[in-house]
Amino acid sequence: MNNYSVIGKRIKNMDAVTKVTGKAVFAADIKLKGMLYGKILRSKVAHARILSIDVSKARQLKGVKAVITCEDTPLIKYSIHPLMADKLAFEDKKVRHVGDEIAAVAAIDEETAAKAISLIKVELEELESVFDPVEAMKAGAPDIHDHVENNISKHFKMDCGDIEQGFAKSEFIIEKTFTTHAQSHSSIETHVCVADYNPDHQVTVWVNTQAPHPLKHRISQVLAIEPEKIRVIPPYIGGAFGSKIDLDTTHVACVLLSKKTGRPVKIINTREEQFAATRMRHPSITELKFGFNHDGTIVVKQAKAIIDNGAYNSHGPSVMGYHNVMFSSLYRVENISYEGFLVYTNKNYGGACRGYGDPQATFAQETMMDMIAEKLNMDPIELRLKNANHPDEKTANAVEITSCGLKETLEAVKKASNWSEKKKTKQKYRGLGVASMIYTGGGSRGSGFNYSGATMKMDASGTIFLNTGATDIGQGSNTTLTMIAAEILGMEPEQIRLITSDTDTTLPCMGTFGSRVTFCAGNAVSQAALNLKEKLYPRPPIYWGNRLSAWRSKRVMSVSHKNPKKG
Repeated sequence: MNNYSVIGKRIKNMDAVTKVTGKAVFAADIKLKGMLYGKILRSKVAHARILSIDVSKARQLKGVKAVITCEDTPLIKYSIHPLMADKLAFEDKKVRHVGDEIAAVAAIDEETAAKAISLIKVELEELESVFDPVEAMKAGAPDIHDHVENNISKHFKMDCGDIEQGFAKSEFIIEKTFTTHAQSHSSIETHVCVADYNPDHQVTVWVNTQAPHPLKHRISQVLAIEPEKIRVIPPYIGGAFGSKIDLDTTHVACVLLSKKTGRPVKIINTREEQFAATRMRHPSITELKFGFNHDGTIVVKQAKAIIDNGAYNSHGPSVMGYHNVMFSSLYRVENISYEGFLVYTNKNYGGACRGYGDPQATFAQETMMDMIAEKLNMDPIELRLKNANHPDEKTANAVEITSCGLKETLEAVKKASNWSEKKKTKQKYRGLGVASMIYTGGGSRGSGFNYSGATMKMDASGTIFLNTGATDIGQGSNTTLTMIAAEILGMEPEQIRLITSDTDTTLPCMGTFGSRVTFCAGNAVSQAALNLKEKLYPRPPIYWGNRLSAWRSKRVMSVSHKNPKKG
């Protein structure tokens, strides 16, 4: 094992002193000269047709500097999946959930902005709503989007092996339905945005985002602004867990209101708005049917999943995809069937949330495994060991598993927890359980590509400046990336100055999600540090002489092999 001087050692979090002394500047702390305060008018009904919007009284209120509606936008729909874009920043024809955005104002203070919002008159024709995805799929259910039949945004089916034969050969069959509910990310900091649109048509956005570089391009697309005229700067961020990946109407509203007034504008979500209008974990209904034998071998597993999309797509299609992959990839089973339905309902819509479809799938499957163990009177860990994935194999659904320590982990847990002895002793109000999981997205190329950049330089004082597009959202990546650079350069972490995320000064990075930053951004930092080290400590001439001799020998041997006469 390598002996590291920094990696693996306990060091002080690079942001610790700044945060505990209260000097860290979060988005809500930003104050600019002449700054205005924005508020968003949100629907109070779940489903309605918009007949008219009257903002005249709001515009006349003293202290109000601008009011905007859908008429002030290019009416470009957006989503993480461009081909499935279905959301407008401000709705023009219908609202589809409580909290849907209708208008926004900018005023001299928050109280005036809130008063102005109350003066906007919206005439709505309320429509029948549907909140249960099972009901939403039935014929005759209210249409949430006119272009979608039976409110099914996406339907997916996959069969591996022979399902009918698998059940026919199974000695036992169990069927069960599992449900999971919606979950708010509930990060300490709500969504906050500050935008300053300059007279030269350059806009700077300070926002607590997990993905500043992608957000820059999403703002560009929705508002038809050249990306080179947009600068996104994330301040310190108070948690996210996936909630701050998406483009949000607060971002669009801040930019438009700033453009209209010529002054910077800040919008801060209340906690109520955070629950009602920002993304959440998708609820799910998963019907499982497993066939297995008396020795614990899982012969076949089948799933029918209904993912509650809420009113719009956002990450829904990908979350359903991950739900399938996580269910289908865990355990060595030859016969697998999965059918998924992503269904619109008149509720706040789901987005990225830590685990991205995996918790819903794992909860269902692991509970089913416990039911099988109980049916067979078999130890739950032994059942999982019996069906555990192996390294260097391909699953029935074509997922290539390289490294895999599931068996070793289960055995270690069994030993460390004194599992066998504790299982024999039943204690009131105390339980002992085990669950496995698989996550194939950590630092992966699930999108077909991945990118993260870093640059390094040294000034005359010997200080190293590390620029990276990765964003620390509270998980400590600033410290991790600094440690990687320090280890390679043989320096103390305190000698490295880290500059992150600003889209004008850092190379692009996909964002902070999916456990990718240490792997992807860490490799970018590693390469930058190695390049700088090569310049700081050039190889001695004998090194290059040896390399040249080796190259010449290799070249002569290669030529001789091809044509001995010319060798």
